Amino acid sequence: MARQELSELSPYFREKLATVLLCAVAVLVLAGQLGRWAVEPAGWACGSGDLHVEQGEALIRGLPDQRVALAMPGASVPNALICGRLGQTGQVAARGFGLLTTALLLFLIGWLLHSPRCGALAALCFALYPAPPLSWDRWLYTLYVLLAAGVMVWRARAPSLGRS
Repeated sequence: MARQELSELSPYFREKLATVLLCAVAVLVLAGQLGRWAVEPAGWACGSGDLHVEQGEALIRGLPDQRVALAMPGASVPNALICGRLGQTGQVAARGFGLLTTALLLFLIGWLLHSPRCGALAALCFALYPAPPLSWDRWLYTLYVLLAAGVMVWRARAPSLGRS
């Protein structure tokens, strides 16, 4: 009886149901990953691989530092904010938020390129096969690239002067 009722659902509703289920599984998988990382934060908390924290602090405070030219502000300032001002729990939470944002951007790009189900599948694939622990700039540059890609896909869907 239940199988017959499910087959009588409209294709639109089945598409939405599949999208919601895929998103729910992706969220649960990522939540499990974040819980594991919070217990074992090695690689997710700031460490010796997080370079240019001092130069980022110098940029934030406006202090002269001759090494600032070697540290791009796109990575050094966020690293200074995260590594220099947050405890270990805050560091893991900030990078976990970065991973959740990455999954959301992948969902949006998949949705814009094809369908909501494609976006949910992209987010689920990212959740099932997460990145290894990322040091200082790679997690942030991944967000930058995905944000730029998302904006380009959004603009390509309906080119206009306002979206340029």
